[in-house]
Amino acid sequence: MDVRWKGQDTVIKALARLKREGITNIEYHLIGIGTGEYLRSVSRRMGVEDQVHIIGALPHEQVAQWMDTVDVYVQPSYQEGLCRSIVEAMSRACPVIASDVGGNYELVHSDCLFRAGDINGLAGSIKRMMEKDEQARSAKLNFERAHKYQKTVLDRKRDEFYNLYMRS
Repeated sequence: MDVRWKGQDTVIKALARLKREGITNIEYHLIGIGTGEYLRSVSRRMGVEDQVHIIGALPHEQVAQWMDTVDVYVQPSYQEGLCRSIVEAMSRACPVIASDVGGNYELVHSDCLFRAGDINGLAGSIKRMMEKDEQARSAKLNFERAHKYQKTVLDRKRDEFYNLYMRS
């Protein structure tokens, strides 16, 4: 939580924007290592400290249980590879909103992507995801897409690639 390239402050600023529109029934829960002091200070400065909950690190076996409790998973990073936590959220049929960096565009439907750092774009995505029909559509799509990233599927693809390479 203490690395700024993860972009969690973008979510906090989007919450403040939504609060100015009268939307205050959103909570942002963060898990991960670090103190979260910077994020606490941003939430205080933006006036949404009552909506931001820093949980801290969880044992890996509890992460899936935690993901089952959230309505929407947000990955606001400024840089990513192929984000494992997005795949984990998708495998739990969790709707996902993500920045358009790294491999996120390969995982997340384009309707649920926002430009990294774009507070207004993220706020719009959050508002759209507040609609239960949109949440259900996204959850179903994500769950189906996550199957492409199961270990057995990836192992098979990797083996096919290696076998092709070895024949060359």
